Amino acid sequence: MREGCQRYTAVAAILKKVSILLIVFWFCEYNEQTELVKMPSEMSESVSEGCQEQDLSKDDKPGKKSSGPEGPPPNWILWSAASYAIVMLVIGLPLWWKTTAVQRVFLPYDRMLESTDFLDEHFRIKIDVSFHGISATTTDVPLKGENKQDFPGYDINYLYTSIAPELLEIIYKTEDIEEVDSKLCELSSKSDESRIDTFRIYYVGRADLLKEYGRRLVFGNCRIAYYISNSNKLDPNLLRNLYEKLIPSSDSDEKFQLPLSLGYEVLFTLLVPQPEQLNYVWDTSSNFDKYVNVITKKLGEFADIKVRSQYLYYVRLNVNPSYDASRGLYQISYDQLPLVINPVEQKLSSFVSQNAALNFLIYGAPCEENPLHLLDIDGEVVSSNSFLVPQWGGIQIYNGNCSLNTNSTTTSNEQVSLARVMTVVASQFRNLVGIDSSEKSEDTLRIQKSAFRDWEVDRINRKRLRKLLYTSANTLHSLGQLLDQITNIVVTEEVGMEVEKSVNAMTASVESSAKGNLAEALRNAKTAFKSSEIAFHHPSNLAQLYFPDDQKYAIYIPLFLPIGIPKRSPCLGSRARSDPLLSIELKGRVGSFVAASSNTLSTPSVRISQARAVCIRKSADFQPKTTKIIPVFTILTPVRQRI
Repeated sequence: MREGCQRYTAVAAILKKVSILLIVFWFCEYNEQTELVKMPSEMSESVSEGCQEQDLSKDDKPGKKSSGPEGPPPNWILWSAASYAIVMLVIGLPLWWKTTAVQRVFLPYDRMLESTDFLDEHFRIKIDVSFHGISATTTDVPLKGENKQDFPGYDINYLYTSIAPELLEIIYKTEDIEEVDSKLCELSSKSDESRIDTFRIYYVGRADLLKEYGRRLVFGNCRIAYYISNSNKLDPNLLRNLYEKLIPSSDSDEKFQLPLSLGYEVLFTLLVPQPEQLNYVWDTSSNFDKYVNVITKKLGEFADIKVRSQYLYYVRLNVNPSYDASRGLYQISYDQLPLVINPVEQKLSSFVSQNAALNFLIYGAPCEENPLHLLDIDGEVVSSNSFLVPQWGGIQIYNGNCSLNTNSTTTSNEQVSLARVMTVVASQFRNLVGIDSSEKSEDTLRIQKSAFRDWEVDRINRKRLRKLLYTSANTLHSLGQLLDQITNIVVTEEVGMEVEKSVNAMTASVESSAKGNLAEALRNAKTAFKSSEIAFHHPSNLAQLYFPDDQKYAIYIPLFLPIGIPKRSPCLGSRARSDPLLSIELKGRVGSFVAASSNTLSTPSVRISQARAVCIRKSADFQPKTTKIIPVFTILTPVRQRI
């Protein structure tokens, strides 16, 4: 329907221009028959007295009867004009319509423009929470009511069941709660439950743990929490802590987090300012991939992460550390930290990728500035000796052992401990993905074997799922508005396929999230985001973005206007020959000029350009007051007047 309206608009504009041309032709014809050929009687008498016959045609020679005004044009002229019209209508117009039509494949405009409203109405993330060995008599109603009021966009489904016998043995016969968590997580990874995004809460009625932790929920490393209490009835007041762990906060500061991208290029750079004295090298005894996997192995669904490393020699920080004698160290103040990044960033290797880049720099302090430490905003020494750069990465200072290098002419190698470096990098990476590592919680067990807990990954995935879907919806909505307002934009089949793919993937993601399948919903959200970005930034969208109608008519009119010349020129030629006072000999170009008189202006002479008058005699007692030269075929330019 939209394409038909666009074609109708184009045809209406063309008919408007054609009607204007016909009116101009009719106006020139009417003026030629009435106003322009009428000459004053005094001019007629003066010219007839002094006019001499020159270059008369054979039909006007003496002794030959004047033929007088000619009749209507012959039939062959009419057939010639009709043939031109038939060719234009039957062949020219369809050919022009086909070759100049803008390619616009069908797009689901309604779904594109209403995608944001669709998400607001139907997008809800289901979270399954299973209580094992806990009575549901006092927690059923309060859980559902509180969830609906405080957490819009989320549906928490509560299940109640008993604890399996093999799990009871692990819970009550294992001494440490961290060891209990390690065994339960290992069993969960081997069972089918590891592929289900269900958060489980186990009742632990042990007196020793109750004395150590008190009555509370303790969260483990996988999708498990332990309700330590002397009663199997869950206290509704403890559910607030559960919601904070499972549902991402809407008021989190996103300016410190990673930019939205389907993948990230992580680059580890070791800066060695004086390799001839103290050469910093990676610890080859440690497996670099092992430490990297600790950070990235649980983020496979979050994003595609690629890691590289490099050395940069003779690179210093763009600051001058000051020596603090009381502390016995060199220090870089908090105000100097922004000056460190720009000089170093210019020397980092660049790579072509559509993914966002993350940089983690390890600066090996030279011996003349060793030990080197960073200060926080209060002037205290930073324990990690590092600082975080929002949406960019992090920088940490590594102090080597300079006591071995007493002679400046020798070079000593300092192996950089990967365990020490990756501990800081893991903390920085957690902050970049939206997990606050500085917050210490007594109800959370220590991280084991990875930098992220399973329920932490689920929380950031839920936040990323919502962000991907709403970004895709906004992109499709903007694309739909753009194509609806600018009809000259080409919509290729590739763009149409990507739009259709994005809309369908968005719908599938909403359905999967409503079922509680977070992994599948996130995969469909990535597909919707990628396809919407490809469709919006496709190069063909700018092929005919600026091609206004005035340029079209400036091209088409000079092509189609000469077609009407063979139809009109014979009639004008016969009319000119019938009136000897206005006959004009045409030279080279097609044109006809008519002289007319006016009483408003005064001039002594007449100049006729591009033609030669045959029979006009100057008279001493008559001077025409005004003569205008009107080009009959000048349609697109104003009528020229020469005084």
